[in-house]
Amino acid sequence: MNVKLNKEKVRNLINQYYREVYEIEGKTIINVYKDYVGYGMDEHKDCVVNIIYKGKTKILGEETPISIDISDNDLKTIIKYYLEQDDYSVTNITIDKGLDYKTEGYGLGEHTESYPYFRGVEINIYGKEKKIGERK
Repeated sequence: MNVKLNKEKVRNLINQYYREVYEIEGKTIINVYKDYVGYGMDEHKDCVVNIIYKGKTKILGEETPISIDISDNDLKTIIKYYLEQDDYSVTNITIDKGLDYKTEGYGLGEHTESYPYFRGVEINIYGKEKKIGERK
């Protein structure tokens, strides 16, 4: 089964995860921009998604502001955490990001411009598995 989570749902899951698991109250900021990625001959322009969770937590008895950078692997771990709690088996998680191209200008000034996007996450899961003799 293929499930798609939009950008807002991803943001809400991250907020919920850090509130429930780490008891950090805050909010998630998702920034998208284009930049060069890769190394050497493989270097190319692509979309970069920067996800930051900003909140406050108590450290040494004082409320301290914190900022947590969330990598692609962290995001996949958070999503997998919630799906496995609902008894789903996750087979693949893909981040839906990239560059859209649009032709702009007129005549000799016509050129192609690229725009980065982050639309959310696509997940392949197995349905809930029932054990033999288990009731609904």
